[in-house]
Amino acid sequence: MGSYQLNRRTALLAEKTQLETDIALLQTAYSSAVTNSEVESYKFDSGEGSQQTKRRSLAEIRKELRYLKAQLNHVLNELAGIGVMNVQLRRNRGGAEDNYGY
Repeated sequence: MGSYQLNRRTALLAEKTQLETDIALLQTAYSSAVTNSEVESYKFDSGEGSQQTKRRSLAEIRKELRYLKAQLNHVLNELAGIGVMNVQLRRNRGGAEDNYGY
């Protein structure tokens, strides 16, 4: 593994840990909100910054949970080496035969 891949893997593992923590926090907030219809406050830390949130509805918490779970799924796929890959295509400047492989 090259140094870029090693650094990327380390960053992804840190992001995975942070996402799992944030998801657990939001799930706790959601459970609390189910009985009260809203959450008074909680602290959210994305790893790049944190914010204190007050008064969130169930719909807002559900939306945030879906977003975080999608991000976590993306990170897990990247760690496993599956999913969307960045591919660059270059068009050949030749004639139609060169461009389309005839």
